[in-house]
Amino acid sequence: RRRRLMLIFGILLAVLIVVSIARLLSRDSGASEPAIAGITCERERLDFHIHVRLSIFVNGQQRAVPEGVGIRDGCLYWLHTHDASGLVHIEAPSPVEFRLGQFFAVWGEPLSERRLLDAAPEAGRSVHALVDGNLYQGDPADVPLTDGEVIVLQYGTSLNPSTTGDGS
Repeated sequence: RRRRLMLIFGILLAVLIVVSIARLLSRDSGASEPAIAGITCERERLDFHIHVRLSIFVNGQQRAVPEGVGIRDGCLYWLHTHDASGLVHIEAPSPVEFRLGQFFAVWGEPLSERRLLDAAPEAGRSVHALVDGNLYQGDPADVPLTDGEVIVLQYGTSLNPSTTGDGS
């Protein structure tokens, strides 16, 4: 009888260990999260790690880039935020050129020449991007993300080239 109890206990313990390991592995891989704009959700990768600073203005009002964009339970998308400072982390398994539109796709918010967040498109108004103080020509979703750059998006009011988004 004692042998039988020990055998049952051993089997239950082995099953518990296997289930726990399987749950940890699936959480680390981010397998339950779909890829967004070609970006997967994985455990943190520091092979390629850069940052850009993003500031957003809609009709003259600054909008926060929220904490936790691209962070899910057990995984991080390669483009994500840890806080609401506007610092976008780019962490990938190898150097890849990412675009601002991919970050917005991970965020789940619209970005195009005519759309920015929840601002309703209006005739004669468009989205402008400043990259390190220089006006970007083209669709703001196509702005490449390069280490250390400051990106300012503005919709509605006139573009202010002196706006850097870093408090200056």
